Amino acid sequence: MDILFHQILEEIYSKYDHDPAHDISGILAAHRGKEKELIRTLLIKYSANPADLNFFRNYFITNSKDFLSALYGKYNPVKLGEIDNLVAKFQEKGSIFLTQLCARYHLEPGSLIDFIDLQKFKSEDYKGTTLNQTEETGKKVPPKRQEKHYNFPGKKKFTNVFRFAAAIVILLVLVLSIVYYYHKKRIEQAKRLQEKSIADSVRVADSIAMIHAEQQRIADSLAMVQAEQQRIADSLANSQQIVHANPGEQIIVKAKNAEHPGLDTWMVIIGSFKTEEQANTFKHKVYNDYKLGTEILSTSDYVNFAKDLFIVVTKKNVSKTLANYSLNEIKQLGIECYIKDSGGPAK
Repeated sequence: MDILFHQILEEIYSKYDHDPAHDISGILAAHRGKEKELIRTLLIKYSANPADLNFFRNYFITNSKDFLSALYGKYNPVKLGEIDNLVAKFQEKGSIFLTQLCARYHLEPGSLIDFIDLQKFKSEDYKGTTLNQTEETGKKVPPKRQEKHYNFPGKKKFTNVFRFAAAIVILLVLVLSIVYYYHKKRIEQAKRLQEKSIADSVRVADSIAMIHAEQQRIADSLAMVQAEQQRIADSLANSQQIVHANPGEQIIVKAKNAEHPGLDTWMVIIGSFKTEEQANTFKHKVYNDYKLGTEILSTSDYVNFAKDLFIVVTKKNVSKTLANYSLNEIKQLGIECYIKDSGGPAK
């Protein structure tokens, strides 16, 4: 039995602690009678799974039912009624099943040795040897069918192929991220350019509309000026007709003016105001409402008017006949007006 414990400790140290200074014989002598507790302590210290060691793997091959019965008998006796199914599951999953048991019942893998009967290692199949030594000496080993059922895989390591594939995937993701970033940036730039183009088009359209409106306003102003010019021309023509139709009156006016210079010249007045600003406001209103051209005179320049008034007139310094004719014409527009002798020079 000492040889068995010696080989178990030798396998534990060789697998988990490569320090060659261990005195296994001395350690066993110091723990004589407590070998099982020693093995349990070492397995817990190195976080070792017994299924990864040859001795315990061989035990699980031939004594799985005893092992599981002892474990479930302590932690979940209800499961003993389906122990055969549990054994089949254990045979299928091996060390994975042991790991799940430890997690479920909060056990350290090394504490599984508490449910192992080390005395059974005295059997002829395991006496003084390990699984590897059995193969080397040509002794009988468990059937391959059973070994197939007990698959206790070690930790998987990344292969070079897997590392290369992972690097390719990472590189591909990086390239795709860069391409997506620049593609998104180009789309945003194109969108901004399109929005700027639309804004410029709207601004140009507004400017063209403003130009057209200004051109129309100028055209309307020119039409108003032409209409006023035509009205003035018509008024002059009418005045000439009146003078031409009344040559006797013209002679009388001229004679009267010769005898009394500065008298008998008439004006058509449509408003008189205290300030020139008021007169100007009224002048613009008459033009805007009736399209009638007028001018502002100061009464201080005329002898037959009160001083310090600003009068808005449409005819000035004309004969009384012409003034009366113009008075009737203006009243037809709806404007209140009157004529008055200005005492100025006659035209």
